[in-house]
Amino acid sequence: MHDANTLTVGLFAVIAQHERETISKRAKETSAAQKARGAQLGTPANLPPA
Repeated sequence: MHDANTLTVGLFAVIAQHERETISKRAKETSAAQKARGAQLGTPANLPPA
């Protein structure tokens, strides 16, 4: 992208930020749904014995 100007770079940055927020939201919703179904989240080796 050697011919990209500040507008182009700015638009890509805004789109990337939106994508990060969307992915984060979906991941949190998925974790909450799994937890609601009773799934044990996390690495078992890292969880306390209780």
